[in-house]
Amino acid sequence: MKNFITISLLLFISCISSSFTAQEKFKLKTGFYYLAEKESDGELIKDADTKDIFAVGREAVLTSDDFSSVKIVSKDFKPNSLKGIEVKLTKKGRTKWFDIKKRISQSGESILFICQDKVYLEKSISGKIEFKESEILILLDPKHQQTIYDILKSEISNSH
Repeated sequence: MKNFITISLLLFISCISSSFTAQEKFKLKTGFYYLAEKESDGELIKDADTKDIFAVGREAVLTSDDFSSVKIVSKDFKPNSLKGIEVKLTKKGRTKWFDIKKRISQSGESILFICQDKVYLEKSISGKIEFKESEILILLDPKHQQTIYDILKSEISNSH
């Protein structure tokens, strides 16, 4: 009986420790980042679809903590409609997004959308900047949409 308890306890500890090591650790949190000015100032992150590598600033400018909800939407752009991921911003997120858009529309910079240490989108902004925007439409390659949606949904529900 004593051996059975010892073996059961060892199996239980083994299962618990393997479940902790099975979770991947990523350098960067899911969200938007500026490009780093120099490679040495950032993390080198690979594009999800190409061999391109970006030097990404280590500090996120907008993360899933700044999103209140996420959904997959279809937008009618002439001549075709496009599916994308729409994230609704928190009040704090709207303020950050306004500041980001203002900065990159004036500087010509781009921001990158990063998820699980891969670049999925490079975005630049031009035109009129309005504070009232409460959503961001993220247009991704359709093969990535469901995966990114699931990750964002999980991260949003875990942060609120």
